[in-house]
Amino acid sequence: MQELGTDIGAGTSCPVCQSRLEADAVFCGRCGTFLRGESASPDALNLPVVHLLTQVCTLQKELLRQFRAGQAIQARQFQRALEVQSSQLESTLAHAAVQMETHERRLQYFIRSTAGLAALAMALIVVAVQVL
Repeated sequence: MQELGTDIGAGTSCPVCQSRLEADAVFCGRCGTFLRGESASPDALNLPVVHLLTQVCTLQKELLRQFRAGQAIQARQFQRALEVQSSQLESTLAHAAVQMETHERRLQYFIRSTAGLAALAMALIVVAVQVL
C-alpha cells in the first residue's frame, strides 16, 4: 500500500485507463481514479472515483424518489383528513340548522301565546272595569 503523500510520478500513465497523467495530478483526468495517498492502493485504483460517484448519484436518486413518494402519501392522507373534517363540519352545521329551526318555532309559539294571554288579560280588565 502506498503511503499518504506518495505520488504516481509525472509523465506516467493511469493504472486504470492507461491515459497520460499530468504533473501533480490527484485524479486521472479521463476516468477519475484517485492517484494519491492511502486510497491509491492497487485495490482502490481499480475503483475509479467516477464509478463511486455514479453509485452515490444512484443512491441519491433512490432517496429522492422515496422522499417524493412519502410526500405523495402525506398529501393523500392530508386530503383524506380534510374530506373527513369537511364531512363532519357539514353534519354539524346541518344539525345546528335543525336545532335553530326548532328553537325559532318554539320562540314563535311563545310569542303567539304571550300575545294571546296579553289580549285575554286586557279583555278581563275591560270586563272587570265595566262590571264594577
